[in-house]
Amino acid sequence: MHTLYLDESGNHSLRSFEPAYPVFVLGGVLIADSSLEAVERAIRAFKLEHLGSAGVVLHTADIVRNRRGYEALVDPGARCRFRDGLTALLRSLDFSVVACAIDKTRLVERYGALAVDPYTLSLGIVVERLCFALGSRDRGRIVVESRSARLDRELRTAWDLLRINGTRYVRPSTISRRVDSLVFNAKMDAIAGLELADLVVSPIGRMVAG
Repeated sequence: MHTLYLDESGNHSLRSFEPAYPVFVLGGVLIADSSLEAVERAIRAFKLEHLGSAGVVLHTADIVRNRRGYEALVDPGARCRFRDGLTALLRSLDFSVVACAIDKTRLVERYGALAVDPYTLSLGIVVERLCFALGSRDRGRIVVESRSARLDRELRTAWDLLRINGTRYVRPSTISRRVDSLVFNAKMDAIAGLELADLVVSPIGRMVAG
């Protein structure tokens, strides 16, 4: 059994563009249940060593802004040690990355008013890649970072439609056989997989944005 922990980077609205970051990324980390305990243990040890508390949530926005437990990183030496330690942590953990990045500018230029909502489009692609990664002998689940009640309802609807209609490359029956469920957790719950997902999606978005 595997779990795909999903997070997002960027604004999925096609009406709102940030010139420096016209990208939407939906992605995260795929972790085998057998590896999860080791992942959680390593993250806890990293937090204790570099932040002095296992209760601090690994969150890119807070790391960048030196807030909510990251105030000490205002010191360049501490930030350098933290960055190097975080890089070593990520290299040591057993997970795979599954992600879809969409350049919203190119999407609108190509499809105009017919352009599909980036979140809906990327969710279908991510579910396809998850099914391919799981293969016919494994099953998985999806854990998503909860946002607002409205956005969570929209995502639940998109997920239900995927299970009914499938995608261009994956039949509905395949999705039902391979993916057990989609559940929501808050970022502040300090779910190790969601913390890793948060750390993964922003660098992907920055790479795509150039």
